[in-house]
Amino acid sequence: DRFFLEDLINTMNDLFRYPACLSEKYPCDRIKTDSCEGYCLKPRKELLELFIRSYLRINPELNRQISERITQKNNELEFTGAEYLKRQSEILIFFYRTIKFLHVAKNLSGEFILPQGKINLENGLISSYWNTNGKTIDFPVYQIEYQEKEYLAVNKEHLDEMWIVYHYLEKTQKKLFSRIYLKSVKEFINRMKDYEEF
Repeated sequence: DRFFLEDLINTMNDLFRYPACLSEKYPCDRIKTDSCEGYCLKPRKELLELFIRSYLRINPELNRQISERITQKNNELEFTGAEYLKRQSEILIFFYRTIKFLHVAKNLSGEFILPQGKINLENGLISSYWNTNGKTIDFPVYQIEYQEKEYLAVNKEHLDEMWIVYHYLEKTQKKLFSRIYLKSVKEFINRMKDYEEF
């Protein structure tokens, strides 16, 4: 939601001096206090590269840097600072988990065997279910056509079902999920680089 995104933007600014623009006013307080890299002054290409590197896909380097800072704070007996960093780390971990979910779930299609039968999926939604008694149930799947810049957009009416399916299969389909994720990220990056209005 909006509040989580605000927390994420502020966390990325606190930890890595990423953009967290408060308004369109220039120079903003963050530039005056040197707490931002000033991406508003840099070529748009650098901002696009930052988004691709750290927002549109998982960046394990950022998690590693936070872990090192937490260890350092604990070693220096600054436990309050370490706890604050842990909360920021949790925000980043949840965000990256959500990004992976969106990349995978939107591209998750095919037949999957379950202990009690099997399901067919179309873009993360169940299109049919077959149980061991031989009963088949078909479900209508309404796919929405999204614009190029809405690559990770999801219909809120589908979100709960997609989350349930994703989390259920995540335990047994890790390799498949990794392949889908990497392919989706590559496709997304190619689209973003071609999107001139970014």
